[in-house]
Amino acid sequence: MDHIAWFFYIGVNGLSFLLFAFDKYKAIHHTWRISEKHLLLSALLGPSGSLLGMLVCRHKIRKLKFILWVPIFIGLHILIYFALVA
Repeated sequence: MDHIAWFFYIGVNGLSFLLFAFDKYKAIHHTWRISEKHLLLSALLGPSGSLLGMLVCRHKIRKLKFILWVPIFIGLHILIYFALVA
């Protein structure tokens, strides 16, 4: 069961990374975009992937809400992890 949880967690973070990359692609081509609300929700569920997407794609790196919330979400995930392990 432990392996399934890790695969799920990695998948959610991978999906979050892809959402940020896809939104950056859409921004460059001036087409329909993913809403910030949905990007923040994906950051809540997969914050490491979101941070990686922000840095690799240089996307949403000037938006204060992303600069503040993504590290908070990462910290929250770290706290949850240690609470579950303890």
